[in-house]
Amino acid sequence: MQNKKSIGKGAERRKFPRASARIIYAVVKNEQYLGNEVHTKDISLGGIGFTAKECLAQDEILSFDIAFPQGKTFVVQGKVIRVDPIAVTWSHKKEYKIGVMFIDLTLIAQEYIQEYLARLTSSQAID
Repeated sequence: MQNKKSIGKGAERRKFPRASARIIYAVVKNEQYLGNEVHTKDISLGGIGFTAKECLAQDEILSFDIAFPQGKTFVVQGKVIRVDPIAVTWSHKKEYKIGVMFIDLTLIAQEYIQEYLARLTSSQAID
């Protein structure tokens, strides 16, 4: 009989490792460029997770400028795949946890993100 590993509560189930980056995202509505700058700790080869003050629509296409700590920047597009309201304890306003899947990540950006994640993973293993 084979020994099966079970995934316990809180176990990592993500397909891709995550890293931090500063992002500027923009939504184009009625020919207006509506952009916001946020910092995320949730960027991977698959997409980005971040918190927004406005509710974005499911399947909405966003444009991103992603700036990594070493100064490397990429422009990519993504599609909103998840919008979850979250309560803000110090305010009566809501914020939203946004999940975005990349739809046009260039090969150069993929390679950079992959190398960046590998460096982070190896430096965390040393700590």
